[in-house]
Amino acid sequence: MLTVVHHVYGAWLYATPWRLHVVGLAVVAGALILGASAASVTYRSVGLAVFTLLTAAIPVGWLGAFEGLYSHVLKDLLFLAGASPQVMGRLFPASVYSLPDDLLFELTGVLQVPIAAWVVRSHWRILREWLRARSVTAGWEAGR
Repeated sequence: MLTVVHHVYGAWLYATPWRLHVVGLAVVAGALILGASAASVTYRSVGLAVFTLLTAAIPVGWLGAFEGLYSHVLKDLLFLAGASPQVMGRLFPASVYSLPDDLLFELTGVLQVPIAAWVVRSHWRILREWLRARSVTAGWEAGR
């Protein structure tokens, strides 16, 4: 939801309707992740594998690392540190990026990083529990 709000607001704020394509991608990605999560109840290994791959690629890789960390945290830090216009233009071309000038837009972008970190932590717990259950089951079956 944060990604949807961020991109809709950015499209309106900067008159860049091309940002709205992310809304559709986020909705489809969310539906796929929810579907994989539901599938992991019945088809545990396959569902969990798909859920893990989608989670790593979309909320962690795309939204957390690229959108949040690169497109906002790094951009904001370099801007606040006084990076030259040449450096900012090379890393963040004006055709795609805007220099930090709106607190809400930057904040909703930066907030994707701690959310992605929370997703990694939560997902790691799910995987650890799954691995623990498998090792217990494997040990039990080996003892039969």
